[in-house]
Amino acid sequence: MKNIFKNYKISNESKTHFKIKSITGPSRLVKIPKELDENLAIFVGMILGDGHLDKNKKRISLDSTDLRLIRAFKALIEINFDFKIKIKKYQDKRPNRKLRYYTYTDNSAIYTLLNKVYNVPASKKSAIISVPEKIKKSGKNIKIAFLMGVFVTDGGKRHRSFGLSSKSKLFRDGLINILNELNIKTHKDEWINKKYKKRYYGLYFNKRNLETMRECRSGQTGQILNLIISKLEGQA
Repeated sequence: MKNIFKNYKISNESKTHFKIKSITGPSRLVKIPKELDENLAIFVGMILGDGHLDKNKKRISLDSTDLRLIRAFKALIEINFDFKIKIKKYQDKRPNRKLRYYTYTDNSAIYTLLNKVYNVPASKKSAIISVPEKIKKSGKNIKIAFLMGVFVTDGGKRHRSFGLSSKSKLFRDGLINILNELNIKTHKDEWINKKYKKRYYGLYFNKRNLETMRECRSGQTGQILNLIISKLEGQA
């Protein structure tokens, strides 16, 4: 992994991580995990679910009307990378819109980790994302954590069940493969969005199967979020 960060100065290293900063320009030290653990898997899942990597600013961000979701995302950045960030808010000017919250970091080392190690595309990513190879090769707990991150940001009710839709067939099929490994019977569908004239790919499964995600027994993404928050308590 170190060869990816050849333009950074390593100031501290342990068995689990190293701390680096950019060689040029002002920057803060950031912790880079050497191995994929559950907290990092949730974070990667959130980014692929509804996060964004800005192509020009090297910015990583998440935007939502759910303040608790943004707080969980912020906590994951602080836990995974030992890097403090702030939460901001803004009012969508369109009629009858809720107050929105967002958080971001412009740290290029975290950006590089997501982009180069976990293959998260920059800019408009929705049609070209896929399940990272490191997730595919990981153990059961890591895969469950990744699914939690994806579904808490992009999941919801589908066909009286629970699931999601994506512009990326590769991503949808990769998620189905993981769910099948967990013995969750999954259904899939696809359709053309008439407004945008784009093909979408969906998956859905019985809500009861969400208990696989650490005894989460509801199809509501809010309860998956409760699970993530309880997991993060005391770690930040």
